[in-house]
Amino acid sequence: METRKRDFAIIGGGPGGYTAAIRAAKRGASVVLFEKEGLGGTCLLRGCIPTKSYVETARAFSCVEHAAEHGIDAAVRAFDFGKARDRKNAIVERLGKGVEFLLKKNKVEVVAAAGRLGGSGRVEAGGAEFEARTVIIAAGSEPAALPGLEADGKTVLNSDHALDLDRVPKSMLIVGGGVIGCEFSSIFSALGCEVTIVEILPRILAGADGMVVKEIERALRKRKVKILVSERIASLAKSGEGATAALASGKTITAEKVLVSVGRKPASAASADPSLGLAGPKGFIAVDEFCRTGRPGVMAIGDVTGGAMLAHRASHMGMVAVDNAMGHERKVCAAVPSCIFTTPEASWVGLTEDEAAAKGLDFATGSFPFRALGRAQAASEIDGMVKFVCLKDTKRIVGFHAVGAHATDLVAEGTLAVRLGLTAGQIEETIHAHPTFPEAVAEAAADVFGMAVHI
Repeated sequence: METRKRDFAIIGGGPGGYTAAIRAAKRGASVVLFEKEGLGGTCLLRGCIPTKSYVETARAFSCVEHAAEHGIDAAVRAFDFGKARDRKNAIVERLGKGVEFLLKKNKVEVVAAAGRLGGSGRVEAGGAEFEARTVIIAAGSEPAALPGLEADGKTVLNSDHALDLDRVPKSMLIVGGGVIGCEFSSIFSALGCEVTIVEILPRILAGADGMVVKEIERALRKRKVKILVSERIASLAKSGEGATAALASGKTITAEKVLVSVGRKPASAASADPSLGLAGPKGFIAVDEFCRTGRPGVMAIGDVTGGAMLAHRASHMGMVAVDNAMGHERKVCAAVPSCIFTTPEASWVGLTEDEAAAKGLDFATGSFPFRALGRAQAASEIDGMVKFVCLKDTKRIVGFHAVGAHATDLVAEGTLAVRLGLTAGQIEETIHAHPTFPEAVAEAAADVFGMAVHI
């Protein structure tokens, strides 16, 4: 078998993989990218983009329902979820072609097969063998399962299956109240589905600040979503009309569909020969702050490395890995924003109040409610708020949290503040345009000093 030589061999064509490939090509390197299922990875095909398409469908549905508040005589006469799914598929296809175009434009060779790093240091795929100075493993992740709740794609679903339903089910039991579970509960409840969330932990969104959890819970309950915490599924019995779950507490829940959303696991098993010893007991590949593994010339990025399984983190790591491999020393940014596209949205970066307290930090907070914003009142988006967590003496920002309209946009400023170690004073002294939602950021920073004007 002929061995082809390249500067980079990248295993996985998701956000991390294709970003790394384009970055390397723009720096003048020769690159081969291996992707067996479709360019864009989970984010584009089965995650971020498809779910956001449905988020916008739910938002449009809700806008019609509340049109009368604006003097508009309108009503939802019919809803075709199949057309919403077709719209979602068209968006995914269009963006996928965009990724394909960018790779071709930058002369990245794409092999439509699963790449596997062998013990020889070479990558094999589709009957071909490649030798590269740097191999980047960006294999991504896949939905995790629970014993006794294995997805069958019909009654018991994972997040992939939920995106391809042809109609809105009458009822849905969502197992897991994390980001994925909350997003799907927000989407389907807005479209008329009766939703119940069962979460084994004492609260939903375990990693979020208490303020965020409280607001999201309130919004979900307002939509008649039932939230059961400190509960677990003891057994599940399927029937012709759905399934009945028996809870450990003795309660039972019957639903047409069961969605298991208990996180994701790394898809690293097939990406490298086990003899290389890259993957740990749970399948994650350990890397340092430069994206290097313990083997020379082998790097890993994104979900396979553990930590925050987020597309933007994977893309960032892809660029960092390439830069380091080509002699431009650069560390992975520690400030990683998290976003949840429920209604209302939520976002956060850095420390929560509980985490700051656990670290023994002497901290102060400042917050500002959307209700006091002119822009929020005009948009009828008054639920939510912005909060800063700062060191008490210097007022250096160590955490930012937002919930409400455009919260996922506002976190960009919070992330920059946490990354650069900015103070609440520096944020407050920066002019924020009026009337806008970012005014809440400036007012929350001013509130750290007890100087917010509009509360």
